[in-house]
Amino acid sequence: MLLSSHLLNEIERVADDIVVIGNGRVVAQGTTEELLAGSGTVVRSSDDAALRRALEVAEVAVSPVATGGLLAETDPETVGRVALQAGLVLRELRSGDERGLEEMFLDLTAATAREEVAA
Repeated sequence: MLLSSHLLNEIERVADDIVVIGNGRVVAQGTTEELLAGSGTVVRSSDDAALRRALEVAEVAVSPVATGGLLAETDPETVGRVALQAGLVLRELRSGDERGLEEMFLDLTAATAREEVAA
């Protein structure tokens, strides 16, 4: 059965395999577990720009999250240590696999959405 929906929280509960399409292209495909596995760490701080710089100095890949904050490609402990060394207060620190499909979709399609607005 094929189900097309923008209600990703419902899709997450009923679908076995998921294909995420953004701007007419397949941007991700797999089971929910596969798509959300190894999703890094979601973090929000008192100064996300400073935290991003500190993480980059520590050679951690970082990208903005569409809903706010940062996604660091490392474990929460490493992010916490970098923030502590930089003297930054963390407001949120959690494993990226807790984000859910909706946040993952927004992150995967954010670049193509910005391209459409710019055009």
